[in-house]
Amino acid sequence: MDPQPVTRGLPSDIAQSLIVARYELLKYLRSRRFLIGLVIVTLGIAPTYILPPALGSPYTGTAANEPLPLWTFPPGLVLANLSHRGVDAPSLVLALNGTPLPSAGAWQFNATFNAVVFYPGLLQGNLSQYAVTASYDWATDPVEFAGSFLQFLQFLLVITVTFFAADAIVSEFSNRTGFLLFPNPARRSALLGGKFLASLGLTLLLVGLYYALIAGLSWATLGGVASRLGLSFVFALWWSAGAVAVAFLLSSVLRGVTEASVLTFFLFLMILPIIDVVGEAVGIEFWWSLTFTLPVATNILEVPYPGDQVIDAGPGFQLTLFSPDPGVSSLVVGLYLAGALLVAYLLFRRRQMLG
Repeated sequence: MDPQPVTRGLPSDIAQSLIVARYELLKYLRSRRFLIGLVIVTLGIAPTYILPPALGSPYTGTAANEPLPLWTFPPGLVLANLSHRGVDAPSLVLALNGTPLPSAGAWQFNATFNAVVFYPGLLQGNLSQYAVTASYDWATDPVEFAGSFLQFLQFLLVITVTFFAADAIVSEFSNRTGFLLFPNPARRSALLGGKFLASLGLTLLLVGLYYALIAGLSWATLGGVASRLGLSFVFALWWSAGAVAVAFLLSSVLRGVTEASVLTFFLFLMILPIIDVVGEAVGIEFWWSLTFTLPVATNILEVPYPGDQVIDAGPGFQLTLFSPDPGVSSLVVGLYLAGALLVAYLLFRRRQMLG
């Protein structure tokens, strides 16, 4: 009996996209770009963590017999500010003129003002006659700890988008690799989808490593992690998806790898941020700018979410520091993601290999 011929159909578009993504990931993982990305992650973490203690600002410590200045506010309210934040309230011990002062009915600690509040009638007359000292354990707030690392986040995201997305399409044309890739029975949509997944996957890997290091160091150093650090990571990844889509759009339009990479880098690191600063100077909220939305990743750590701030920058000149709305910003990023990918696909589908 003759064996039946084996027939195989073409993989679906989704399967083809996953195949393309797999090989793109392998290509990037074996490249110097990925190693440079790991170095940049290290440079973002190591100095930020090591320098403060090395310069005399440790993350935790114990204050012993710290002299407290006394301040009087109407109507007779007396406060004493502590020099360190993140005070462990149960460890706080006060002494008045060298005598331990029990907290019951005498004073209480206010974490909002980072101060000791004395009950009315305890301290009367000339405050200079009272010498108040405090002993307590303190630790940096996990939100402040994480925020110091996230100051580097924009540069890290721009680098990863530039490395793994800026030349994803244009390189096939400028390097002539499209002569080998495009004749294969795969739709341009599958090729674009696979490349997008690979670029976003590499961004997820490096940014995820960055956040994991922040969380690990926070736990090891402070014994806790900022409660909204996970939300910050989710928004950072969402923003990365929008930025990768914009990079793909530029890669579909431009003719050279260098110009695509340079324009992507400066668009997110200089051009759009300059527009955002101009908006702050004139008091106009450029909510539609992709880089305007990125501070959500840092602001979302704080509870409650911070609002706008107006700063007097000189005679007759005010600077408005806008705090982008998380919901609006997420929607803006989604519009960039969908719109840029659609236009990139339409341009990529019509573009032909020349020469």
